[in-house]
Amino acid sequence: MYRFYLGDLAFPVAPGKVIWKKEGQNEQFTLINQQQSSMIHPPALTEIQFEAILPGQKAPCYGTGVGEPFAMVALLEQMAQEKKPVDFQVVREALPYGRGHRITLMTVTLERFTVIEDAAEGFDLLVKVVLREYRQRATVQKNAPTQRPENKEKPDAYTVKAGDTLWGICRRIQNDGSLCYDVAQKNGITDPDRIYPGQVIYF
Repeated sequence: MYRFYLGDLAFPVAPGKVIWKKEGQNEQFTLINQQQSSMIHPPALTEIQFEAILPGQKAPCYGTGVGEPFAMVALLEQMAQEKKPVDFQVVREALPYGRGHRITLMTVTLERFTVIEDAAEGFDLLVKVVLREYRQRATVQKNAPTQRPENKEKPDAYTVKAGDTLWGICRRIQNDGSLCYDVAQKNGITDPDRIYPGQVIYF
């Protein structure tokens, strides 16, 4: 079973296919004596492409709660307008080779997305998403003042608001969205995707 998260957006239906595109940037050139040589460069940023259904109606194939599809599109539009990197996480559960689950976490930028509304699909929307790996540019500051890390106390509990996901709550408060499974178990939540406004989550 797969679960996909982009920032605070949890995709209700995991994409059936994901393309991870990785390209090299090596150069080839010919020397004066006609021999060929090459120069090795770091690989290009990873590009990720996938298509996902944003369900607007309940159906047997939807294993998670169904939200308003255009509200999910609004979250994507907000990410695009903010022009900030976000966390992209893929959780693979019940793996056949003895591991409980595997998490792929990458900081990305939302390059573009396309929303397809087809009357034949009822109230469902199809969204095509293109992400790109984000690497922060290294900067060197001379004589930079030493800053002490802020010791902010993390709250022991949180009251769920409309639009919240357990992964998003753990990401904001605990700085690690993958803790949602441990938090769900601690709070007796059988499905981490099913929380409701007003519910109190304890950490």
